[in-house]
Amino acid sequence: MDGHPTSGTNTNFRALFNGAPDCYLVVDPQFVVVGMSDACADAIPAPRNAIVGRNVFAAFPDIPASAEQWLRALRASLRRVSQTLKPHTMPLERYEARGDGVKVRYRRCRNVPILGPDGHLDYIIHRIEDVTASVRLKQQGSGRKRLNRTLRAAAARMEAEVASRAHEASEASAQLKHANEELARLNVEANVKLRRLEESFRATFEQAAVGIAHVAPNGRWLRVNRKLCDIVGYPREDLLRLSIQEISWPEDLDANLALAGEVLAGTRETFSIEKRYIHRAGHLLWVNATISLVRDEAGNPDYFIAVVEDIQKRKEAELALEDEREVFRNLTNIASDHFWELDEHFRFKTVSKSIVHSGLDLADYIGKACWDLPFISLSEETRRTLEATAKAHRPFRSVELGLLDRQGETCWLVVSGDPVFARNGEFSGYRGTTRDISERKRTEVRLRQQAMVFNCTEEGVVITDPQGCVIDANPAFERITENSLAEIRGQNMRFVQSGRQDRSFYREMWQSIRETGNWQGEIWNRRKSGDTYLAWLSISSVYDEAGRISNYVGVFIDLNRMKHPKSELERLALHDALTSLPNRVQLLDRLEHAVKGAKRRNGSGAVLFIDLDRFKPVNDTLGHRAGDELLMAVAARLKERLREADTLARLGGDEFVIVLEDIPNAEGVRSVAEEVILQLETPFVLEDGHEVRIGGSIGIALFPQDGETPARLLERADRALYEAKASGRGAYRHFDSLAAT
Repeated sequence: MDGHPTSGTNTNFRALFNGAPDCYLVVDPQFVVVGMSDACADAIPAPRNAIVGRNVFAAFPDIPASAEQWLRALRASLRRVSQTLKPHTMPLERYEARGDGVKVRYRRCRNVPILGPDGHLDYIIHRIEDVTASVRLKQQGSGRKRLNRTLRAAAARMEAEVASRAHEASEASAQLKHANEELARLNVEANVKLRRLEESFRATFEQAAVGIAHVAPNGRWLRVNRKLCDIVGYPREDLLRLSIQEISWPEDLDANLALAGEVLAGTRETFSIEKRYIHRAGHLLWVNATISLVRDEAGNPDYFIAVVEDIQKRKEAELALEDEREVFRNLTNIASDHFWELDEHFRFKTVSKSIVHSGLDLADYIGKACWDLPFISLSEETRRTLEATAKAHRPFRSVELGLLDRQGETCWLVVSGDPVFARNGEFSGYRGTTRDISERKRTEVRLRQQAMVFNCTEEGVVITDPQGCVIDANPAFERITENSLAEIRGQNMRFVQSGRQDRSFYREMWQSIRETGNWQGEIWNRRKSGDTYLAWLSISSVYDEAGRISNYVGVFIDLNRMKHPKSELERLALHDALTSLPNRVQLLDRLEHAVKGAKRRNGSGAVLFIDLDRFKPVNDTLGHRAGDELLMAVAARLKERLREADTLARLGGDEFVIVLEDIPNAEGVRSVAEEVILQLETPFVLEDGHEVRIGGSIGIALFPQDGETPARLLERADRALYEAKASGRGAYRHFDSLAAT
């Protein structure tokens, strides 16, 4: 313990004190033990820290009742020394020492005052001297002189020791005084620094760019800075009379209190929350509050530190952005176009919910690569083109794709997309739109079917406007009337009148059309050549949504030709209606005949299955009439390049078949195939002046080696055609080469 004679300010004194053979206790003027020698610590059974710091009379709780007299004597001696400031020797004491048996021993205690530089009592040194030896010498009859000499020598040594230690204690006291003065000086400096820190804290607290407050655990404001008052609009005095609960928006209060409860419970150290305060003016104010707890020395909650930031403008911007996003989501969900987003690996990140209206399951898209979707009718060429575009991070527009929906039906989509790049220029995916064109596709199919009927029927069909001027007519009309559509478009239908019916006939006809919407009957018409013919005509009115007549449709049959129905039916049964080429029925018959002839003559032949390349865009961009005109031109051009014995047939759509008979070798077949591809790649010029570029792919099967039946030969030629198209189009492949691989 610092500040008493045994402190470490004098190392020699401390060594002497602890090395003395007798027991020493040092007490202050209030009789509190402030030090004890090592010999004393060894003699007393209690630990040193149980003695030092306690009143000397209470420091020995286990002292036997027989020692009560000694305690009274000790109290009297210490009081006497403190009053007289002179040493005092207590009476000789006889006691029993217990160890390996009971031994009677004797001790004498002496109390010596230690005065400070000012003459006041600083300490009392209580010395316990074992005098058993001298007592026993006296008891054994030793001479009085010898005993006195021994006692005087011992007393002289003791006095010298006490005086020496008193001097050392005085020096230690002086050092302590100097230390106290230095401590006082340091305390003054610390107070100055503390005041400066407090002033700096107050300045920082008050001038901070954010609101700062100390808040009691119950929510009451304890201290607030100027910025916080500015944020919430309250003067400091008014705000300090309120609590956080009173200025918090009720909807945000539960979350705030729950987090504060976790901090109070010690399960979290701090928390941040975005919440709304009620401004003094009455409006709501968004803030971000960061809260931490300060605890006292005992670990109990003392107060919260709250740092409050005004985020009203940021929150308004966020809410405005969220409103815009909500509008976008709503528009996306109700729009006819579906929105989608891919990541950098071309996996779906987002698909608008409206896509379910197309029969596609939203869950099937998220996380899947776009290439893994159940495409149909996606050629290898189109797939490679799309993948190359995506990997090059280029935009794409209006790509038509077919997918299987949840019911296994075909859903047609037209897809457009743009690449997305991060701020650092890195590719991050695609965003785009998808429109369901399934209904349009179905309509196109119906229109193609209707167009096929329109173009292939043997009945003349003409469509006019409400004034009777020609808008469209089918090939049968052109054939029967001998007028091309280009010549008569826009003319009134009166040009076909023969003059064999009078005005009353036509007046009655149009009256019936106006009253009932249609008319039918026999009528005499005139061809371009001037010949008249009897026709069975049916006229029907077409109405728009408002119920007004938008068109008239006339359908008629040349009754003169009906006189030879059998030959006409036979022609239609064996020929393609558009190109007049042999159809599938006649092709199979001729191919069977060719195979049998080759076997009889031990010869060979070939089947060339042709599919036109890039024919669909012609139909889609120029219309079906242009497509039909192109098919007829293809038929005419190919037929000119074939021998009389060869057969050119049309199976339908853009598929043609050539049957070559009596070919000398495979080289002859290759030369024909190359010539066909060359002819197809040569541009075609249509009636309206459009130059059309197409191409063709060919699959070849030889007979009889690749098959001996028409069906087998066509199937194998078709397989070879598929490989030719897969190789990049504009090519031909042999079935026998496929079999070899």
